[in-house]
Amino acid sequence: MRSHTDEVLAMDFHKLKSNIVSVSRDRTIRLWDVNTLEELYEFSSPVDQPLCVSAHPNLPIFACGFESGKMRIFDIDSTEVTDEFSQFNKPLRSLSYDNTGKLLVACA
Repeated sequence: MRSHTDEVLAMDFHKLKSNIVSVSRDRTIRLWDVNTLEELYEFSSPVDQPLCVSAHPNLPIFACGFESGKMRIFDIDSTEVTDEFSQFNKPLRSLSYDNTGKLLVACA
């Protein structure tokens, strides 16, 4: 069975994809299938600790905030980082999409 190897820092449900997205102090971001509870994908971030995550309500993407203050957008279908934002100079502690998916709020 695969799992995080350290404390889980944050998680969110991706309703569109029926996934759970979680981030851990083990420096991984993992996607889990809600129905089978199997791990689908694992992203590793050995240099920049992921701290928070928010799933988009209507698109197959999620946002992840990092200790460096960077925010990265991940595409679930392609398993790639599609965007990176560097507006913050402090660790991102919280991210949240609004219900429409048009607004993403980040808190440092």
